[in-house]
Amino acid sequence: MSSLFSSQIDVNNLASKAVPQTTLPNFLESETDSSNCAVLYQSVIQNIAVGIVKHSPDGQIVLCNNMALEMLGLSEDELYGKTSIDPSWNVIHEDGSNFPGIQHPSSVAIATKRAVKDVVMGVYCRKTKNRVWLMVNAEPQFDVYGSLLHVLVTFTDITAYKKVKDELRIKNQMLENFSQNSIDMFGIMDVTGRYHYVSKAAMVISGYTQQELLQVNALDLAPKKTKDFIKQLLLDMPVVGRVENMIGKIICKDDTVKYISWSFQWDANSELIYVNGRDKTQQVKDTRALEAMRIAEEQQKRHLIFEVEEQKRHTIGYELHENVGQIIATVKMYLDSYDKTANDRTLQESKDLLTVCIDELRTITYINSIPNFKEVGFANAIDILMQLQFKKQAVVHALDIAIDEAAISEINRINIYRLIQLWLSHIAQREGLLSVLIGIHTSEDMLTLQITDEVGKAQNYTDYLSPDLMPIKERLNIIGGTMTLHPSADNKCFTIAFLLKKELY
Repeated sequence: MSSLFSSQIDVNNLASKAVPQTTLPNFLESETDSSNCAVLYQSVIQNIAVGIVKHSPDGQIVLCNNMALEMLGLSEDELYGKTSIDPSWNVIHEDGSNFPGIQHPSSVAIATKRAVKDVVMGVYCRKTKNRVWLMVNAEPQFDVYGSLLHVLVTFTDITAYKKVKDELRIKNQMLENFSQNSIDMFGIMDVTGRYHYVSKAAMVISGYTQQELLQVNALDLAPKKTKDFIKQLLLDMPVVGRVENMIGKIICKDDTVKYISWSFQWDANSELIYVNGRDKTQQVKDTRALEAMRIAEEQQKRHLIFEVEEQKRHTIGYELHENVGQIIATVKMYLDSYDKTANDRTLQESKDLLTVCIDELRTITYINSIPNFKEVGFANAIDILMQLQFKKQAVVHALDIAIDEAAISEINRINIYRLIQLWLSHIAQREGLLSVLIGIHTSEDMLTLQITDEVGKAQNYTDYLSPDLMPIKERLNIIGGTMTLHPSADNKCFTIAFLLKKELY
């Protein structure tokens, strides 16, 4: 046989099955019409891009079209009489497993007398020596008494589609394997922050299951302070396009906080955001630890510098005291040997002058040397310093230390005392100075020294900064502190605040 329809009887039989009986009179009104219709059907069947094979009730192939021969790579003689259980068939499932003939759609349709739909079969074509992939359907046909006439099998070549599908599957599997085994988090989300996909690393890092991450919004994992920023960033992604290496925090399921380096890529085709995140928590901790070590080393260096510096100051102060002692001794010797016949008035004036000089020398030695805080007390030492600075002026001065003296390290006592001494020297001779208030406060890791002074009349702010504050700035630069200076609205009060880091030793 050279065609699917080898006789007029076959054509009429197919026509009776293909077209409902109620419509036949409209198309086959004469013997000529019937003949023309059969030719038309035969032409369509032979040229349609679908393979068609007809199995008899015993499973043998009795008819086929040219497309079936081409797809299977067989001739009519090789195909006719062949059954699905013929051992020469080389057919496999999509997963590569053997596809026995008893499971072929035609065999199943004959055995169950039910249609079989959309079965994928990999048939080895001996002509091309390649495997052709077919999408197969088997439809049983019955006579008016319900007896099986034949099974009509149709199949479509999906080899090209299967190849693309397999390549895509392999790529997706590779991507999935990469995603699931990568230490980086991968995710796909929309501009609202809802996840459509998350990788295994995202679950490991956050502590949430895949289902929980797909149900939760990414904004819910962000700290409260950054939610608005992230929300706006996601909404702006269609315009921004890409954001790289943005460090942010996430709140994990166990309430711990981790630092993540985020990168976002907008995909215009899918209108989704591809997210990559790398856990930087340990790196941040290491960086902070190194920074803490660096600060500690700097503090130790400053401490050593201050020890040397203060030792020199103590030495200078001691020498000044020694000189003052020698001066006093000399004065006494001079007074004791003074001519008794000398004018008593001259003698008293000399005594008074020498007393003033001695007092001035003592003041200089106290101001320019660090007192022994353990003996006189930190607050008392500052109070004495203010009394000495303003002993010639009627300036109201007060001290407010809102912290236990023991909580202030020795090095910061020296820092604070020196800053107070420098600032009081700066303002001691200020015209119209009425009052000075010194306050020392603390926060979690900082100390604040605040000095507020009041003048009798408004002063020019620029003039107020003269003379130069360079000595104070140099001191702050050495100890790593900062200062701010703020005048009141009427320029009658000026407040300077020094911010110092708490020392750990």
